[in-house]
Amino acid sequence: MMMKKSPRLVVTAHRMKGVMSNYQPILEKAGWQVVVNVPEKQSFSSSELFDATKGATAIIVGDDEVSREYLDSCRSTLKLVIKWGVGTDSIDKEAAARFGITVMNTPGVFGGEVADMAMAYILGLSRNILVVDSGVREGNWPHPVGISLDGKVLGVIGYGDAGKNLAKRGVGFGMDIRFYDPYADPPADATAKRSELDSVVQEADYLVLTCPSTPETRGMINRERLAQMKTSAFLINVARGDLVEQASLELALASGEIAGAGLDVYEAEPLSATSALRGMNNVILGAHNGSNTHEALERASSVAARLVLDWQEENWA
Repeated sequence: MMMKKSPRLVVTAHRMKGVMSNYQPILEKAGWQVVVNVPEKQSFSSSELFDATKGATAIIVGDDEVSREYLDSCRSTLKLVIKWGVGTDSIDKEAAARFGITVMNTPGVFGGEVADMAMAYILGLSRNILVVDSGVREGNWPHPVGISLDGKVLGVIGYGDAGKNLAKRGVGFGMDIRFYDPYADPPADATAKRSELDSVVQEADYLVLTCPSTPETRGMINRERLAQMKTSAFLINVARGDLVEQASLELALASGEIAGAGLDVYEAEPLSATSALRGMNNVILGAHNGSNTHEALERASSVAARLVLDWQEENWA
């Protein structure tokens, strides 16, 4: 494919924009016109994305809505979509393939960080850290009884990069690991045991979601599966909000059907100001921030920039 003028790269991924000074000179030296002065948003709707990326040859997006309609409207110029991060569920990959637009992501860049965040939720819930913190700030001296992790069952749904990193951390705490992932390679050792989904749900003391959002996984933690969990169990979601039926989770938490939850993601983000979750003291609320460390930010941005240059080398004569 011949390009007669400088290709245009638009970066909407808000976390990458903050470190573009490290990569923009390299990209511009390679002939790219780099645009980063777009509105600061966690995610763009399809129409907002169209307005921000008109005329782009390539885009680096976060959780933006890269819909069929968007791709159709841009296909005369757009040739490359890079997801800054791992999950590509917000990109219509079938439409992109039909229009001849390449889609890439930055795999393997966040697994350790997401696993760390999952462990933070597990520890916070097990030892009532937020309850104690709040009590001390209010002038009290609370001593809630916690839960030891040694010997507890850590159930991992999704045994990719984040899931494997989480299992490794769980082993370090003396936990027994069960995982469900029909697509994962068998573990190289015996530290994690593969089980069926319902078995993992029923056996886990801590059920952690680290799988992608797909037609198979959306809504997988529903009313029925929540009822299968131990009443002493905790649900941790550091993956995608649509894996869990949020209304069913709220009911399970309010009724004591499960002990608590650590949630980094939600069905709709930001979390509604009227959500019942905000008033529950057995829930730790996050802000879809599990991968956000200085090191991971640089790692993902470096990979994304490298993908642009590699694509250019293969397609720009």
